[in-house]
Amino acid sequence: MNNQRNDDLSMKRDNLVQNKDNSILNFHKEEDEAHLDLDKYDEPQPGARELGFKESENRRISEDSGPIDVIIVHVIIVPHSHCDAGWLKTFDKYYTDEVKHILTTVTEALTNNPHRKFGWVEISFLEKWWIEQPDNIKNNFKQLYENGQIEFLMGGWVSNDEATVTYMQCINQMTEGHRFLVREFGPDAIPRIGWQIDPFGLSQATATMFSQMCFDANAAW
Repeated sequence: MNNQRNDDLSMKRDNLVQNKDNSILNFHKEEDEAHLDLDKYDEPQPGARELGFKESENRRISEDSGPIDVIIVHVIIVPHSHCDAGWLKTFDKYYTDEVKHILTTVTEALTNNPHRKFGWVEISFLEKWWIEQPDNIKNNFKQLYENGQIEFLMGGWVSNDEATVTYMQCINQMTEGHRFLVREFGPDAIPRIGWQIDPFGLSQATATMFSQMCFDANAAW
């Protein structure tokens, strides 16, 4: 069942790229009029061990007083952006005071160390920074993306609010961000991971829409 579902998602992703002038859910016409199949959400989800790493492990280490048994906890750090398009400052004020410096220094840091990686979320800020950059910086950033050092997460224009927006506002802002990524980085740049961090509350409607947007997984809290 999972393999068939992955094939269906891949086909729908291809349809999105070929018809990127349409909104993200336009190619789900067969689902627009269908009732939500809740059974598919009952499938067991893989835990950390099934995904290929251990949360912790027992290990014996040597100390001056002799060997002791300890529990080694594995911590995974995921550097990512979290840039509000509007909260305590205006969009432009956030950009000039903070975000443009983040993008510039992240680009420099990843260029200087090929082992570093970073996930970028908010495409509205990326586009504003992008149009200000000379060709050599753009090419450098594209190379970081090709190297896998830059990954786009969710790829919406913003991380939309989940309480007061309509479903079309959610769809449109996601479409706008994905259009930019396809135009500048190619169809493979459409993110496979949804990313809703700190939207001041989560809604069932947003999760349902995200499930139809070709994401393989969604991180939200």
